[in-house]
This record gives sequence, C-alpha cells and structure tokens, in this order.
Amino acid sequence: IKITAPTNHTFECYYVFGNLSFVDPAEAVRPIVQGTRDAELFGYLGEVLEQPPPTTSQDFSNVGMTADGRRIVDCSQPDEMLIAVDFTDLRTKGRYSFQTTVYTPGEIRPPNMWSIETSAGDGPIDSGATGGFQVYYQGTSSISGAGCAQIWIS
Repeated sequence: IKITAPTNHTFECYYVFGNLSFVDPAEAVRPIVQGTRDAELFGYLGEVLEQPPPTTSQDFSNVGMTADGRRIVDCSQPDEMLIAVDFTDLRTKGRYSFQTTVYTPGEIRPPNMWSIETSAGDGPIDSGATGGFQVYYQGTSSISGAGCAQIWIS
C-alpha cells in the first residue's frame, strides 16, 4: 500500500528512517482508539503486515525488514508511506485503518486529499483517494519539537 500525503505534510517515520535506516512497523502503523466507529468498521492494518524473521534467524537484520530484505514500512520519502501487507481477509473486505503521526504545515486547510494505491508484485491493483483524515491529537513532536498531528487513516 502506498499512501501519499498532501503538499507540505511529512510522515514522522521519515525522520526515524533518516536516523536509523529502518522504521519499526509497530511505531509507524498504530491501532486507532477502540470503541470508535472506525475501529468497529475497519480491521487494524498492523495485524496483516509482513513480518520480520525471528530474531534468532540468520535472516534477521532489524524489526523493520522482511527475511528477503524488503522494508515492512518504507518512509524514505517525506510525503509517502509504503506498507508491505502480507494478506487480507474476508472479514474486513480489504478495509483497514491505522493511526500514524504526520507533521502538518500549521493549520490544516483544503485541499486535504490523500492518495492510496495498492499493488502486488510489479502490477497495480487499485488506486484512489480519501478526502482526508481524522485528527486524533495535535501538538508537538517528541522527535523534532515541530507541530504534528496524530491521524487516523481509514
């Protein structure tokens, strides 16, 4: 899954990636608050992500890499988050949600359009857009001290 943020928005995991050269999927793709409408309607994306090999395996390099060396969450670009999904199930009908942190340009104004693309192998499956996100928390980042928002993407 490729999620592209609106102009001047930066995923917080971009800064983590710059420091560590990988992203912990559990930190970048977090569950939304239980008891909310979205939590009831959508599956949690973190449950279906690709997994790293066991830490005892010779293929283990870090929590953010698969056994074949692919990033589980790729935040190498400031306005893009690439997420490696292992499987989907019939229960969710392919509908998932998660929470992440995004640096915002101050006041969030239209256009607030996020593009979402899915692909398998080298071929695209679907693409579309969502009219935005729900702001869960707005404040200051613990990483950079800059203004940020924790958002839900469904």
